[in-house]
Amino acid sequence: MLKKSFFCLVGLLAAGGVHAAERPWVDFAEFEHSGGCNAIIDDATNAAAIQAWDQEKLDMLYACAKAGPTPQGFMNGKVIFADNGGFDHFVKFATQMGIPVDKAKLKQFAETLWKGKVFYEKDRALLNKMGADVSPLLGYDLKDQLRFPAKVYCGQSLLDGRRESIIIDYAYTDTVKIDGEKPYNDNIDWIAGGQTKTGKRGLMVRDEIRMVRPGFYLGRAYMDRVFLLNFTLSTDDPVSAADRCWPGYRSN
Repeated sequence: MLKKSFFCLVGLLAAGGVHAAERPWVDFAEFEHSGGCNAIIDDATNAAAIQAWDQEKLDMLYACAKAGPTPQGFMNGKVIFADNGGFDHFVKFATQMGIPVDKAKLKQFAETLWKGKVFYEKDRALLNKMGADVSPLLGYDLKDQLRFPAKVYCGQSLLDGRRESIIIDYAYTDTVKIDGEKPYNDNIDWIAGGQTKTGKRGLMVRDEIRMVRPGFYLGRAYMDRVFLLNFTLSTDDPVSAADRCWPGYRSN
């Protein structure tokens, strides 16, 4: 019932005290309503610190950040179902359409399913790390697997198009190569993609991330360009803040 509700829902979607020079990874451009970026960055010390933030504050934080360097290797991931965020709007819409949605169960499902991302610099790509306790999805065992390949490149944010974000693009998931091989599995990976060469139309997922501070990124997940939820990526071994996000492009 949980999975059915999840896919039914998806089917409905078609002035602080530190100077900018001390934080080269922060842009300090202001949203019209944001106040000061210094203060909000000071509050965002790590992934746990922002788990209870509402969507407006998370939007402000994202607007204050720059793309930063693209992560390398494994990054721990956490989903954030913020109050008044995209997910709340989807739940409300689904309820109005007569589809019962249990937000707490869907949150638990998402947290069990997804544990982070593995970035591959040479291939400008990534894979998603599945959880050890996840149940089979559409009859496919995902336990501890690396699935749902995506291209990674610098690109325009859907929230704040004035500056770059690091884009995680599943539109051509079946064409991604890592170490010369295609990790794409036709039985399951099509779910995240757009229109693939196999003819399957997935959820049209597109993520974007910006670096809040070295080793800690805030992300936004979209389905068909509609905002769904926030997530964080973090590591104890960050890349140099002097590095740049990876150049690339969407098309195959």
